[in-house]
Amino acid sequence: MADEEKKGAEIASVVPQLFYDIIARIIPGSVVIGTIAIAALGPGKTWESTKIWLNKGSESYPPITVILGVTLALSYTLAILLLGCWSLIFSFAEKRGFTSPDDDSRKKYDFIKQKDPTIGNRITKLYAEIHMTEILIIGFTLSFGINLWNWSNPPDSSRSFLLVFLPLLIVGSFGARRHFNSLYHATISNIAELFDFSNTKPRTG
Repeated sequence: MADEEKKGAEIASVVPQLFYDIIARIIPGSVVIGTIAIAALGPGKTWESTKIWLNKGSESYPPITVILGVTLALSYTLAILLLGCWSLIFSFAEKRGFTSPDDDSRKKYDFIKQKDPTIGNRITKLYAEIHMTEILIIGFTLSFGINLWNWSNPPDSSRSFLLVFLPLLIVGSFGARRHFNSLYHATISNIAELFDFSNTKPRTG
């Protein structure tokens, strides 16, 4: 019985981290890879290449497990790198006074996670969604630059669609980040208050 409870606890600790990686890294990384590819080739060439790819026989491609494994690895790695870029930009903006330093949300999160892991996992999901939007912001901005760079080399009228669509995606990603960030801080603040977080702080004086 003790072994079963131990295994259940191990699974419970692994699953949230797995979902975090999927939401915060694999999904946005995959989306950015696809967007960068379209921006590099252009929508027209991308569509033609896709049709050629679909019309080939299965023997012309490596096993699906290899394709899936490489895609997951590239998505995860790219997401980490883009998140690093966001961190540098955010740190620079913070030093210049454009953004305010973070409060004690991290301490509150750790406190809530210890008091109630289920609620903590819900907050983890919100944090993962914030990271997802940050990766998308950097990725879509990079794709916009690539599309602009290749605008007339050679001339491709299909790139006009990306010139309008990518800025909309960037703005939408900023809006989504603002929404998730606001919800994240509000949830942490409310739950910490319910759990009486303020009385757990060491008193001074």
